[in-house]
Amino acid sequence: MRVLTDRRLLDQLFARWGPVVHVRDARAAGLPRGLLVRAVDRADLIRLGKAAFVRTVDWDTAAERDRFRLRSLAFGLGLGGDAHLTGAAAALLL
Repeated sequence: MRVLTDRRLLDQLFARWGPVVHVRDARAAGLPRGLLVRAVDRADLIRLGKAAFVRTVDWDTAAERDRFRLRSLAFGLGLGGDAHLTGAAAALLL
């Protein structure tokens, strides 16, 4: 039952925050970090960077350019307030 509940909560989380979710987003939604850890352990999510996650199905179906975009989103979510993406990563996110 926990697996189904976790997947339902993840569906809601990704519907609200988009294709890449940061731990900060999960906390804002009231979800524990353990939910993300369990999903990674079950291979429902892939960790991109330090604290950003993408659904495995989205990653597996993404073309190379889309994977770069997802990695760029993950990196951008972890940046501080004064840092910005540049170059190809910034152009893909426009």
